[in-house]
This record gives sequence, structure tokens and C-alpha cells, in this order.
Amino acid sequence: MPRFTIGYVSLVGFALMAPISTLFAPLGAKLAHALPKRSLEIADQVPLAYVVLHLGNPREQFSPMSFEYAYGAIALIRSFCGAEVMIENIPNEVSTLEGLLGKP
Repeated sequence: MPRFTIGYVSLVGFALMAPISTLFAPLGAKLAHALPKRSLEIADQVPLAYVVLHLGNPREQFSPMSFEYAYGAIALIRSFCGAEVMIENIPNEVSTLEGLLGKP
């Protein structure tokens, strides 16, 4: 399992995103109230066409668990939202040809 994670949850990501979300939530609420209601209703109905997925973190070592997480995420995104998944290869052992084939 990658360092500083609990299952699929990155503790570093949580530590960074929680305070930022708390700080910007009032701004988002003010913006939502400033926009016409109809524009928010229309934006909510726009389907998600593309999702970009990063295969791991830079310099991440290959492990069967990280391989499973990457392919599991692709399968879940495709099945639940029906979006095209675009994969960005980040230089690491998971995104090498051998890693993508599951043979490190």
C-alpha cells in the first residue's frame, strides 16, 4: 500500500484539501447565490464526457496493490459515470510497459 494512505484515502491529500475546502466553501456559496438559478440547473445537467486519471504518483514503485487500484479506478469511473477515461502516464514503475501489463 502506498505510504500515507488508508485504503483509497491519501492522508496528505486529505490534510491539504480539508482546510482549503473549508476556506473556499463560503466563496462557492456566495457565487452560487449570485448566479441565476437556471444557469446552475443547466450546469448540473451537463453530462461528464471525459475524466483524466493519473496512473500513480511520480517515482512510485510498482506493487500489485497500486496496479489493482489504477485498473479498479478506471473500471469504476467507466461503469458509474459512462465517461471516457483519458490516462495520463506519470513517470513511475506502474506506467511502464511492463507495469501496465502487470509484469514488473
